Amino acid sequence: MKIALLSESYKPNFNGAVNVVSNIKKYLEKKGHEVYLFTCGKVVKEKRVYTSPKIVFHQGYGPSIPYYKEREIFDKIELIHTHQPFTLGLFGLNIAKKNNIPLIATSHVKYDNSVIYTLKLGKILGRCVREYVGWFFRKCDAVIIPSKSYKGEFIKKYKVPEERIRIIPNFIEKPEKLNKKNIENIEKKYNLQNKKVLIFTGRISPEKNLYLLINSFKKVCEKRGDVILFIIGNGPDLSGLKKLVSKYKLEDKVIFTGEVPNKEVFEYLAISDVFVSTSKTETHSLSLLEAMSMKSASVTTKITGFVDITHEGKTGLLVEGENPEKFADKILEIISDKTKLDLMKNEAYKESKKYDIKKIMAKVEKLYNELIYKNKKNKGIPPNAKEITIKANSGKEFFLLHCYTGSTTDFNTLPEYLHKRFNTDIRVIRLKGHGESIKSLNKLTYKDFYEQSEEELKKELKKGKKIVLIGLSLGAQLALDLASKYPVEGVILVSMPYHFIFPFNIKGVIPLVGNIKLFKKYWKKSLSKEEEKLRKKAFYYSHMYIDGLKIVLEAKKRLEKDMENVKVPVLSIYSKKDIMGHFRGDEVLKSKLKSKIKETITINSPTHNIFYSPDKKNINKQIGDFIDNAEIFKTRNHIIPKRLNIFKEEWVNER
Repeated sequence: MKIALLSESYKPNFNGAVNVVSNIKKYLEKKGHEVYLFTCGKVVKEKRVYTSPKIVFHQGYGPSIPYYKEREIFDKIELIHTHQPFTLGLFGLNIAKKNNIPLIATSHVKYDNSVIYTLKLGKILGRCVREYVGWFFRKCDAVIIPSKSYKGEFIKKYKVPEERIRIIPNFIEKPEKLNKKNIENIEKKYNLQNKKVLIFTGRISPEKNLYLLINSFKKVCEKRGDVILFIIGNGPDLSGLKKLVSKYKLEDKVIFTGEVPNKEVFEYLAISDVFVSTSKTETHSLSLLEAMSMKSASVTTKITGFVDITHEGKTGLLVEGENPEKFADKILEIISDKTKLDLMKNEAYKESKKYDIKKIMAKVEKLYNELIYKNKKNKGIPPNAKEITIKANSGKEFFLLHCYTGSTTDFNTLPEYLHKRFNTDIRVIRLKGHGESIKSLNKLTYKDFYEQSEEELKKELKKGKKIVLIGLSLGAQLALDLASKYPVEGVILVSMPYHFIFPFNIKGVIPLVGNIKLFKKYWKKSLSKEEEKLRKKAFYYSHMYIDGLKIVLEAKKRLEKDMENVKVPVLSIYSKKDIMGHFRGDEVLKSKLKSKIKETITINSPTHNIFYSPDKKNINKQIGDFIDNAEIFKTRNHIIPKRLNIFKEEWVNER
């Protein structure tokens, strides 16, 4: 793979994002991938690391000016992974769009909180940042967040579609060997023999709420004199904290090391007993993970980012609220029982193994491969013709099949409407030859479309989902055909050409018209100006391939053999003015279907695709009402079709 990483901070700066970026680069390069890092400001010299100017506003933070002489590198890049959403992120978004390659973003922090706490720019600007960051994340192909507990807040705050969110925790990259002599020197320097060592590592900034930690530690020291607190890191609150420690006369108890190299952080962690943090905001604490990997128990605030990692009472303790007495009591509880403390330290170490870099990076690598493969598969396919997938993880799904010479956007707003109303998964597959060129339909038959749809439906059924099929025009024929053979919950047929209008209802006319392709293969569609206007942002072929009529006729012949196997609820929607199929075909259809629930909706729109008619919103609602009234998702409606064999055994067992 050829990957570009974008990060507005890098070594020698010290923070969680830098650590993650550095280790991703190192790990992937070891596996033979080409990784290029684009950053800004003064950074260490490293192979394939490129830097641009940076405007520093506060404590090393500020926007980059993404100007790179090496910009031509992006011509060979297959995927961009940005670790900040601001100027460098926008640069990546622009490149990804221009080069038609996937863009991934990782949310390392709660950006609006960082503005409020770190830059002290107020809640109004924080809301502005939230709106912008949400907009940026919604433009990405995938967004990595590091913890499950953050997911609900993330979706609510940034309105990112759930199907684009990937939960991949932070990982631990421990040094292969620690310098034992350095560890011994630390112990001697600070006289740590027979002492209980508390440690905090991270940025010394307002969101870490370290004044609460110092106030809590003061109360610990009032009850025990054998406790030492190390605060490792740098930041805007450092001088204020030192003054508070001096005020409390705790200079010999609280040791500020300043910023130290990451390898040396592990040397301090090696002598610690308890990791402590009073942070107000986290996504997934890398500092805690690193402490656990060095056999340190923990006492932290009970917030997102800690609750996913800490097993209460097993690997550490969680404290609700910002009460110094409560926090001090938890510290005293954990250090006063040696047996309990030792057990927690060992359990913390065991738990940390889940976050080994090899295990977590396998997930990152899998995501990269997935998006690169998907992009290559869809290369040249316009965004408004690509497959639509919306996830809800509810065990329910609407499986939609579009019409001939149309695309996945044929259904207009229906997929989003059904997802919101029923909290279901949505899948709109792109049929072969669609979204490319009208010439791509040459030589494709009904069998090609059916086998593709069948294969994709089987994948979804194997997941144990309750599925409702919805088809438009040819897609409706495919949906009914599939419902006659597979255990679905219901079928919705829209503008299905079962009974043709004159002269195509005369026997022999369609085969005769098919022979005209010797002279003219493609016929311009007859769309009203109103429909053309409504479909402006949708993808569809402006012409119809003449073999389309033969394909529709082939589908009709297949359906006549198997329609009696359909016993699930069926809704048919027709327009009385449809120029393709006569609405009276619904009467013939109903007489052959064995379904107990058979309903019909008719409208007077002249459009064949009624999802782009003036009635579109009402049609969405009526489809939703039918699902509710037929109680489709409440009970199993399907009867195992006679000719089904692939799923028969497992579905019979379930029932």
